Amino acid sequence: MAKSELYNIDDVINYHINKINRKTRLSREELYQIAYVGYLKAQENYDPSYGQMSLSYASRYITYQLSQAVKDDNKHRFREEELKEDREEFELERKDLQKTINAVKKNLYNLTEQEQDIIYHFYLAPKTKRLVDLADQYGVTKQRIHTIKSLALKKLRRLVKDETK
Repeated sequence: MAKSELYNIDDVINYHINKINRKTRLSREELYQIAYVGYLKAQENYDPSYGQMSLSYASRYITYQLSQAVKDDNKHRFREEELKEDREEFELERKDLQKTINAVKKNLYNLTEQEQDIIYHFYLAPKTKRLVDLADQYGVTKQRIHTIKSLALKKLRRLVKDETK
């Protein structure tokens, strides 16, 4: 390869790097290597029967390689930012949920013993009970157990809402 040809291709590579440098986090050295790979691919695909390869022919390969690298870099950067936002959102939701759980635990004691027992057996017990079983236990109808549960949940929601404001 003639020294003058290397300088010329060097100028073309630097021209393309300067155009694209502000659009990526890739370093100038990385961009140079990527552009040079484009130049080598141009040489590989060039048909020597046409004579010496023109710089404009090589320029298309260089541009393509650089644009693909920038596109991939931006895709990864976008994904990283998206993951960071997801982590932050998850952390906020987790804190809110923990705050709510603590408020529920604290306010369960503001319910009557019967309400606590019904809520426990419906939602918290390892083996939950059916309405019929709870109705038999308390000597009331299924509808009454359902009403007690609904009123207890409403009371609990109100207490938790007031506390988590």
